[in-house]
Amino acid sequence: MSTDIPSKSATKALDQGVYQAVMDHAPWPMVEVEGAAHLVRSVNPAFCKLLNKQDQDILGKPLADLVPHDKSILPLLDRVSSSGEAQPTPRWRA
Repeated sequence: MSTDIPSKSATKALDQGVYQAVMDHAPWPMVEVEGAAHLVRSVNPAFCKLLNKQDQDILGKPLADLVPHDKSILPLLDRVSSSGEAQPTPRWRA
């Protein structure tokens, strides 16, 4: 039995692999946004299907531009961004 402790880079690579696997295979729509403008950094296939768009048509755009009829999610994203803590999410549709 090995008692080796994984290096930080190995742990980070594993974490990234798990993250990518979840994003790729989750049945529910997922989007990762960044910054005050909520720029889309990553989406999964279910999110693309929800918006009926390809990922290259979504990445780098402000989330508000992708769901212009429903801005209710933006204050929630602001709270998560400022607090760093998960928040309960309302149901919304594209």
